[in-house]
Amino acid sequence: MGNNNFPLLRAMDIKKHFGEGQNRVDVLQGLSFQLFEGEKIAVIGASGVGKSTLLHILGTLDIPDSGKVYFKNQDIFKMDEKTLATFRNKHIGFVFQFHYLLPEFDPLENIMIPELMAGTPRNLAKEKALVLLEKVGLSRHIGQRVSTLSGGERQRVAVARALIRGPQLLLADEPTGNLDTKTSARIHELLVDLNEKEKISMVVATHNLELAALMDKVYRLKDGILIKTEVSLY
Repeated sequence: MGNNNFPLLRAMDIKKHFGEGQNRVDVLQGLSFQLFEGEKIAVIGASGVGKSTLLHILGTLDIPDSGKVYFKNQDIFKMDEKTLATFRNKHIGFVFQFHYLLPEFDPLENIMIPELMAGTPRNLAKEKALVLLEKVGLSRHIGQRVSTLSGGERQRVAVARALIRGPQLLLADEPTGNLDTKTSARIHELLVDLNEKEKISMVVATHNLELAALMDKVYRLKDGILIKTEVSLY
């Protein structure tokens, strides 16, 4: 577990709705929580309760109707769009249920993309990508199109891509949702290892109770707010 003195991330009274009139759905209803440096948190809950919406707001991919999100005491939604994009690219890594890799490229090229978008010289981006490819156990797949990889291998590429900019925060949305039990266990092990060795803070939205049980804290998202809970696998 990380530093308990000052939160890395604070969400305060976050509200978000979709639709209007009779079709209005209030997904987040004054949600608040905090994440400390080096801490890993799971968010569980039924489908459609707003887990993805919450992660998108924390990752600045979506904007709340009201409320504030602070990253190291900086109000991130006060940034202009360009500054926000730079902040997101530098500080936040995303892993989604659908890995969104470019199938015609090999793992190394996919991992390099965020660095290249940030203007990093290609040779330096490649060096960093090679280290990460080794870290996720896929060095032997250099030169192989990601379309030929297994689901678990593709997700490991996606994790490496999320890490290449050295983010302090990793947001994972159902990272093992499409994987079998054995492959899921490998991704769980990888995420925990990254948290323990690299001290990367993470928020993981998941239906997988085995993954949730590995986190420092577990929250259930229900009726638009987070409720701290315990996970029992038995």
